[in-house]
Amino acid sequence: MSNLPSCSRNNNNDTPRHLAALSETKKKDRILYVLHAVGAERCESGKQGCNDGCRHDGSFDGAPPAVPITEPVNICFLAELLDSSNHGGRVLCLDGGGIKGVVLIAQLMALEKLTQRPILECFDWIAGTSTGGILASGLAAGKPLRELMNIYFLIKDKVFGITRPFDDRELLKILKEILGEHTVVNDIQTVKLLITGTLCDKSPVRLHLFRNYPSPSAMVAPDAPSPRSPPLADHTQQVVWQAARSSGAAPTYFE
Repeated sequence: MSNLPSCSRNNNNDTPRHLAALSETKKKDRILYVLHAVGAERCESGKQGCNDGCRHDGSFDGAPPAVPITEPVNICFLAELLDSSNHGGRVLCLDGGGIKGVVLIAQLMALEKLTQRPILECFDWIAGTSTGGILASGLAAGKPLRELMNIYFLIKDKVFGITRPFDDRELLKILKEILGEHTVVNDIQTVKLLITGTLCDKSPVRLHLFRNYPSPSAMVAPDAPSPRSPPLADHTQQVVWQAARSSGAAPTYFE
């Protein structure tokens, strides 16, 4: 084992650092900086064709990326969130993206820190798709962001494997635990909840919205017959965890 090289090399015995230092790409100094940061070794003494970035006695370790310009917090935006007279029209929309839901949670944590209030006090509506629908359901059910972050890391470890479609048994177990096995969307009254789904049993497929409030059509024509037989569950019957699972049924990821 002691005779093996300490880092990977190509057929010409070139190290990644050597290739980066001699690269013609415009970002070679940044690549070199990243390689140096993770311990990429310089070339051995006597190797030909090196420059200051990879030579054994060189001193150049690349250039760090420019520090991003941080935009100032939009005070008007925060004021609108906290304005008591603005209640009713504040909508939080949460996108999909699987485990990238942890990014959404981190952003919401930052927003809570800025407003000094729980996220549910900053919005009147929460809408979500796929992982955003799962997160929206957890928020509407009153789960703290820190707990949701822990749950997402649990989903990463227990649900997302190597082969797709993934086995959803652990996901179902987690959803039932955090949302309640028998909780229906109408039980959630702290905020208006809207989760997107798709009706795929007919062609063309159709958008379906899981809500914790009556649909507009039900309010306009409450006695109208349902276009489907049997009719779909309404907000008084739709189980929350099932709605969240349906929204997260992205093709090739889950059945």
